[in-house]
Amino acid sequence: MSSRQMLKEIDEFAPWGLFLLMAFGVCASAHWLALAKVEMTGGHFALMNDRTVASLAVVGWMQDHIWVGIGYLIMILLLAFYLHARHHRRCVTCLVSGILSAPCLAYGMVCSYIMGKVIGFQ
Repeated sequence: MSSRQMLKEIDEFAPWGLFLLMAFGVCASAHWLALAKVEMTGGHFALMNDRTVASLAVVGWMQDHIWVGIGYLIMILLLAFYLHARHHRRCVTCLVSGILSAPCLAYGMVCSYIMGKVIGFQ
């Protein structure tokens, strides 16, 4: 494979890789903001329902096991690159990347829920 063909392959894969990196970057930003709010409040909010307690547990678990998120990102990028390198249709690459990005989006919603909580005054 010549260098020109390699550059063409990288140029065709770049939008998918950037999309996945941006999606995980948004989730990472939401994680750090939610973690800052938890640390600021000490984990106590004005309304402490079951969803809040579960969300706090998820954010805490993810903070303790941050390698899971990094490994998952690497796995999705490698899989998307593999599908692209095997010349699968773009719709297949997009569908697989979208389905595998769903946990990232779900975690982003958990972090957004924590970020939107009202701080309780003591």
